[in-house]
Amino acid sequence: MSEYASTVELHFYEMRGGSLGKSVVIHANLEDPVSVVVAKAAKMLELDAEEVALVTPQGIPVTVYEEGREKTVKEIVEKYGFSFAIVTRDLLGN
Repeated sequence: MSEYASTVELHFYEMRGGSLGKSVVIHANLEDPVSVVVAKAAKMLELDAEEVALVTPQGIPVTVYEEGREKTVKEIVEKYGFSFAIVTRDLLGN
């Protein structure tokens, strides 16, 4: 990621039955709140955006909030990379 880049390309995958399904690419500003980007990706994947969790393709949970503050896209990308799976509520067991 260039020090001068203000947008990044993020890859989101639908996760069902423990495997990755269809995917979408979202171009996001680094300073955007990550929930806005996840909601957009979930909508494009035709998922219920209100009840999802974000994980890496390896299954590592992505922390979106820290100390009562929502993380930005930049903070998420720096820690977790550029590819994510969106897990729906039914797969979370709730």
